[in-house]
Amino acid sequence: MKYLRTLTYLTLAVFLLSACSDQNSNAETNVENESVQNEKNTETISVTVQSPADQQAVMLNLTGTVESNAQVSVFPSTSGEVKQVNAQTGDFVEKGDVLIVLGGTNGNDHPNEKQYEIALANYNSAKTGYENTIASMESAVKMAELQLESAKNQTAASYIDLAEFGYTSQAMRGSIGLSRSSLDETVIMNERGLNNIDDSLEDLDEALDDLYETRRDTIDELQDQLDETTDPAARTAIEEQMKSTASTFKTQIDELNNQVDQLENSFDSTRSQGILAENQLMSQLNQLQSQHRSVLVGKDKLVTSMGLNESDMSSDPVRLAIEGVNSSKAQANSAISGAKTQLEIAELNLEMARDQQKNLLVLAPVSGKVSNIDVNTGDIVSPQTMLTRIVNDGAYFAKVSVSNDDANKIERDDKAQVLIGGKYVSVPVRSIDPIADRQTRLVKVTIQLPQIGFRANQTVEIKLPINPASAENGGIYVPLDAVTIGTQNTYVFVVEDGKAHKVNVELGEISGDLVEIKSGLTEDAQLVVEGSRDLVENANVSVTN
Repeated sequence: MKYLRTLTYLTLAVFLLSACSDQNSNAETNVENESVQNEKNTETISVTVQSPADQQAVMLNLTGTVESNAQVSVFPSTSGEVKQVNAQTGDFVEKGDVLIVLGGTNGNDHPNEKQYEIALANYNSAKTGYENTIASMESAVKMAELQLESAKNQTAASYIDLAEFGYTSQAMRGSIGLSRSSLDETVIMNERGLNNIDDSLEDLDEALDDLYETRRDTIDELQDQLDETTDPAARTAIEEQMKSTASTFKTQIDELNNQVDQLENSFDSTRSQGILAENQLMSQLNQLQSQHRSVLVGKDKLVTSMGLNESDMSSDPVRLAIEGVNSSKAQANSAISGAKTQLEIAELNLEMARDQQKNLLVLAPVSGKVSNIDVNTGDIVSPQTMLTRIVNDGAYFAKVSVSNDDANKIERDDKAQVLIGGKYVSVPVRSIDPIADRQTRLVKVTIQLPQIGFRANQTVEIKLPINPASAENGGIYVPLDAVTIGTQNTYVFVVEDGKAHKVNVELGEISGDLVEIKSGLTEDAQLVVEGSRDLVENANVSVTN
């Protein structure tokens, strides 16, 4: 990139230097140029055009180095001779797999192995002495321990029972609440039913009163008519009407009385059923409350009888059994304390020796592929010797270095391209280092690689996009080959109505094979990008794709 820019600037300088000498010959060549121009104006020249707005980003061709996030170096924990190598370069291993086995040199046992054998012999001797010392006290201590275990089991069972009491109590409280709610709802429902019947009775009583009053008024009116009538026939008709009216009212009154009797019977029946239902629910509620009190009493009795302490889940039998165990151990302590101390020391030494012996096994610290097995059977190694590396296949990325100017035109998640198997594959830009390298002054750009068979430290070919539109001056960028740098001015050709026209432009920044046009050209112009060298002003052109 720097070379291209330098070459461009040198080209500009050469053009400017040659301008002076060209001025002397301009007058001589004007006539000839005019004839050439007239000849080209009559031709139709094929050109390729492009709108500056369609210009794509510049692609930098770079070489990157593959790195891995999960690359762990493996060193032995002790010195020794390599006796066995269980993995080869490229093998996949799981964390904890044995990669290499170490041993002593010249066919001898390793000091760690000898130390373990000695520690094991000392431990067995101390163990035998300890067992012989405590033989006489073993029965009493075991009996006390069995009593303690029995007490623990009994206590555990008591806490299970206590929990059951709690569950039962909680369930019964729920049942009591439901029963109480049912009782309340039943009372309300019964009262509502009785009130409805009572309201209906009141309505019937009012209807009877109205009917009696209507009958009286009707009979009185007919009686008045009878008293005022002297005609026998008319009197006979009125008397018949009085009898018919009295009969009709009697029938209606009887029907209402029957309805009253039915409602009163229903009222009595509903009240009796309601009382019965309330009594049953009350009895059920009393029974549940009595059972709940029994559960609480049983729970309190269990806590009291066992001396349960829910804060530490202990009990009186456990505490007594613990005191018995401690008493038995105290009696035997004076006789076995020395032997026990020796056994503990021997056991500690054995554990240390066992850990030292485990150091002869070099284990895989992580899962992944083995890289660069650097030792063979018979090699002498030390904790400073790097034996191999474990690499995680799924964590590869590549780093490339670009200039600060180019870095300013790259954004995170821009699509770069990496060459894989002869084809370029699109990959994202993961990060752009905010700080340039102190020596090279270049900026590191990290490219995320796909999860395929890369190897750490291999080189890959990468095309990195730099977006001219992201430059601070925000100018228009066109191919450098489309610009003609003359002695008097710098210009490009555009196509309008099938004619080529010169447009004077002002150049700015050069980015790769693109150059910024600071003024003189619009984004929607039909810029000639191929064939401009054969053009003159007003030349006839045909546009090809």
